[in-house]
Amino acid sequence: MSSLPVAYRYAQPADTSFFMNSYLKSFREAGINKAINTHEYYTLQGEWVNTQFVAPYSHLILAVNPETPDQIYAYIWYFDLGDHRFINWLYVKQPFRKFGLARNLIEQALLGFEGSIYYTHFNANVPKLKNNVKHCKYVPFYYLNRPGESK
Repeated sequence: MSSLPVAYRYAQPADTSFFMNSYLKSFREAGINKAINTHEYYTLQGEWVNTQFVAPYSHLILAVNPETPDQIYAYIWYFDLGDHRFINWLYVKQPFRKFGLARNLIEQALLGFEGSIYYTHFNANVPKLKNNVKHCKYVPFYYLNRPGESK
């Protein structure tokens, strides 16, 4: 593993387009999502992610080039629900894989956190999560409304 200069920061409004495009494309390639009609997938998944992305419990940490912070290498998207954290998606651009970014983003998202950790999607990054986080559990049904929210 060679060295890659990296900085970590929370997402800013200018990062939204990159996140939405990369999330929808990479999530589309994960498992059963390929079987969904393309128009329906991008419409329905796009609506869902737009709603969840702006929720107050939603957080996106980016791994970026420290000299050019607009150059995004990778990100982790998670929900912080107090005593629970739900890791929704971990994405690393192809040229920046094998630099430890996935592991470091997991560490950033869980820094100082003592509660329960869940992951909501099963993709190629799950082994990295399971190798770096003890007692994480797969829970794909986080689409349910949070207590006190209406449908």
